[in-house]
Amino acid sequence: MAYIGNSPDLNESVDTAQLKSPLTGDLGLGADADGTDRILTFGHSTLKSVIGIDDSADIFAINTDDAFEAANDLEIDASGNVTISNGTLTINADDTGADVRFYSATTNEGLHYDASEDELGLLLTTKLKF
Repeated sequence: MAYIGNSPDLNESVDTAQLKSPLTGDLGLGADADGTDRILTFGHSTLKSVIGIDDSADIFAINTDDAFEAANDLEIDASGNVTISNGTLTINADDTGADVRFYSATTNEGLHYDASEDELGLLLTTKLKF
């Protein structure tokens, strides 16, 4: 595995000559140790965004700020649960349509939005309660 930085402190400088040829195999950021976040920062003068492992929360996170927070914009935990803490989930663009399917714990049950028909359907014996 290739490493950029070999210690938990990822604030060390990186020799860009190491990055001029394509990397093959796995790439690690910092030492493989608990208790340390792994962060890639993307940014410019008005906005920074971070992506990586928020170790204290045991999640993969994306946040439009210069650090991880209690409510990151998007989080995926070790069980695959996805949380969107800020903003709105948009699927496709207005007036273009996209089918959306939500599955139940029961085979072939759930919800289906059919964009071409502008219909929200309850599949098989799925019930709607108010």
